[in-house]
Amino acid sequence: MDEAHLLELAVKQYGFHPSRLRIERKLQANHWHGDLHFHIHIDDKSYSARIIGNKRYETDAFIKLSNEVLNEQIRFSQYLLHSGIPFMKHVPTRSGESFTSLRVEEKEWRFVLFEWMKGEHLTHCTETIARTFGAFARKIHNLSSKFETNVFPQESHSKGHQEFYQLLCSHAASHKLSPTASSLLTSYLSEAEYHKDHAMTDTHDFIAQN
Repeated sequence: MDEAHLLELAVKQYGFHPSRLRIERKLQANHWHGDLHFHIHIDDKSYSARIIGNKRYETDAFIKLSNEVLNEQIRFSQYLLHSGIPFMKHVPTRSGESFTSLRVEEKEWRFVLFEWMKGEHLTHCTETIARTFGAFARKIHNLSSKFETNVFPQESHSKGHQEFYQLLCSHAASHKLSPTASSLLTSYLSEAEYHKDHAMTDTHDFIAQN
């Protein structure tokens, strides 16, 4: 698939001429979700461009990213931005839609555009960074608890974790592994089960967790 061509088709829906598109770099390659994420430039302005496939994971244990959910995620990002949380500013299409849809080579994609925001990727965590990030995460959590939505499902992630854990167990049981690999996997699954079970609770105080 010609990724540059896909981007050119997408930016047309934002009123940009494809000839003015420059791809800075591809981001987050080889992720499970299969999204195509790029840092691009158009008319001397930088953007975050994400191309999302309809089938992102082998399983929808956590959630299926429907158009309705994607629109709500974008609304949530705007809510964070307007609440004082530094977040990339969403860019609507020229017709005012949250995202645009593409169909190329019998595949369907959705394209979302944000203004690029410079930042630093943290590759280590000192005590100072941990304290700063902890306070920041608490602020986002408090804001999220006030976000009203009828779209995001109020379902504990523990259900998704349980489904995903069972998938891992099924794969492990159906494949022949070396003794070393089998021992490592058994140890991992045992530890995963311990944390999964101890994270369970009978009551849930839901926040936007999508």
